[in-house]
Amino acid sequence: MLNTTMFIVDYPFLECIFKYLRYMAYIFFLIKAIYVFIDYILKIYNLRKEIIKNKLFIFTIAIIFLLYIFAIINLLYTKNKDLVILLTIMMSSLNIEIEDLIILTGKMQFASIIFVIFSYTVGLVSNYVTLRSDGTCRNSLGFGYTSNLSTFFLFGYLVYLYNKDFDLSFEEISIFEIISLLIFFITDSKTQLICEEFIILLLILKRVKILPKIKNFVLQLEKYLIFVFPFYPIFSFIIGYCYKFGGFFIQLNNFFSNRIILIYKAISNYGIPIIGTDIQLVGNGVQDRETLSLMEYNYLDNSYMQILYKYGLIILICLSILILITLLIIYNKKEFKLLTVYLLVLTFSLINPWLLSIITTPIIIGIFSIPIKYIFDFYGNNNKY
Repeated sequence: MLNTTMFIVDYPFLECIFKYLRYMAYIFFLIKAIYVFIDYILKIYNLRKEIIKNKLFIFTIAIIFLLYIFAIINLLYTKNKDLVILLTIMMSSLNIEIEDLIILTGKMQFASIIFVIFSYTVGLVSNYVTLRSDGTCRNSLGFGYTSNLSTFFLFGYLVYLYNKDFDLSFEEISIFEIISLLIFFITDSKTQLICEEFIILLLILKRVKILPKIKNFVLQLEKYLIFVFPFYPIFSFIIGYCYKFGGFFIQLNNFFSNRIILIYKAISNYGIPIIGTDIQLVGNGVQDRETLSLMEYNYLDNSYMQILYKYGLIILICLSILILITLLIIYNKKEFKLLTVYLLVLTFSLINPWLLSIITTPIIIGIFSIPIKYIFDFYGNNNKY
């Protein structure tokens, strides 16, 4: 997470250290992924008579295999290795409980916020400042991008809510609101504030006993949202395309800080790529300063459109199918807290680039581990192997 801070700018030698640490981590995850892969091959062999009849297992494995194939094709075509690395990490994490990983990530984010802000306060790192077109000043307080602070706080707090069963007192809700507004005034991160205010609304409804009274309705709504999710990428594409019609869509674009027009420009330039493009997404992060002086800002904050244009339509479809399977399994297991976290992150990813960022939220790792572990547990794998 320190790689997302001003430490790599204020102390250039750290960038080289972080680079080698990343390479060491990649090697570790690769070795672990190979070990886990072999382990599961042996498990499949031992359960071959039972498991080969499971259509869900065969379908899930086929989608994962297809995902790997097109990730490699995308790597060869675009030279972008990010997805291959992510899939390797996901494979190496098959035996890790996603709930434990989510909680660990939340704790690390809170720790990084405290450490980075303290470092900025005592002068160890500088404050990266950017200006919006209207002159609004955005401060990072030591992070390498102005929205990192608000993003880490949002997901860290979401993990805190998960541990508290999403049941907070009015005093705790008030503190959450005050901190959210304070961070907004510092970073001017509008979309994060929208997400936080939505969560606060849910917390208030639960606190005043409205949500418990309509529990069955809420559960049905979550079930419907599971089947609405696959339409998120389609909805994102249509909204972006409709920008050319002006009117309401221009107003919507202005409200969401030019997110709509950037999708429209990507559509105009690349259409619907099957295996991805070599698009170079340039944002306002400190590491993009030199590139931004040569290129136009084109960063896609919509996770689904970012996946489409970086990795292609087939990978977007494969990921969406695996996420849908994961959501259905979580719902079937009645793990409604975890389902709430997934649905919130997936919905917020319509206006934030969170879905494939394991630093921001590791829920994507669960789309491998949850379906596969669910199937093996169903066949009593712990007792038979």
